[in-house]
Amino acid sequence: MDRFFHYIKRFINCRLSDKFKIIRMTFLLLRARFLVLYVPLKHYHRRFFVPQTAHQTDLQPLRKELSLFNKIVKLFPLKLTCLMQNIALQDYLKTKNIYSPIYLGLKKGEEGQLIAHAWNPLNGVESGKYRKVNDYEQR
Repeated sequence: MDRFFHYIKRFINCRLSDKFKIIRMTFLLLRARFLVLYVPLKHYHRRFFVPQTAHQTDLQPLRKELSLFNKIVKLFPLKLTCLMQNIALQDYLKTKNIYSPIYLGLKKGEEGQLIAHAWNPLNGVESGKYRKVNDYEQR
């Protein structure tokens, strides 16, 4: 509980522009959660495709915001899957005119079950253990 109040105090003391970023990121996480839980995949699968050259961009100015996004994900009170997190991140990056794909991958677990994972190459998540299964082509 101390940790929660610590972050509330930090939120109150931060700049107004940072407060708006936090509120926008929280809203995008809620929207992504709703999308994944209640909308069939066939209605939003096209968001996984982005032209190959689109994610070759310099993210140095956004490192602080990506770090803030990851902190919000850790503190978010509802359960978030990796797909929900990456849809929200993709939407946030679109507001900055940065377009990035979401990759879906599979690996076999210890008991032979398939484990799925979604990741965004711009967030610096290591995905070498997963076999990429989506290579969408523009149609």
